[in-house]
Amino acid sequence: MTEWCSTCSYNRVEPGRTKCAACRTREWREKNPEKQLEQYETDRLKRFGVDSYWYDEKLAEQHGVCAICGKPETAKRNGKVLRLSVDHDHKTGKPRSLLCAGCNRGIGLFGEDPQRLEAAARYLRQHQDSPTATVTSTR
Repeated sequence: MTEWCSTCSYNRVEPGRTKCAACRTREWREKNPEKQLEQYETDRLKRFGVDSYWYDEKLAEQHGVCAICGKPETAKRNGKVLRLSVDHDHKTGKPRSLLCAGCNRGIGLFGEDPQRLEAAARYLRQHQDSPTATVTSTR
């Protein structure tokens, strides 16, 4: 018999449990905010070789804004504004700067390829002042 989460009634639960992994994680984070921050810093150190000192220095150096767009982070998760992301070179793993979620995702979608990003910028400038084409239906 399939058992469903007693909190969300949506996700299936593991045998012997009453709540799904997502609900258990959310509850743990709510009850342990200091441990969540500690876990975040441990993960950041493992993934990027960056400690809280480096992050805080970089954040101050950038005046708390994204290194690309110059704006503060606005993306949210669970109603809370996210921290700026540690951008890193995917080939070397070396950290570069702090980026907002949008810019970080954007350079990732362009494969971190400067030529593609420059071509996209040229394309946008080329079409910036051009009148919008009207599409007429052939039906």
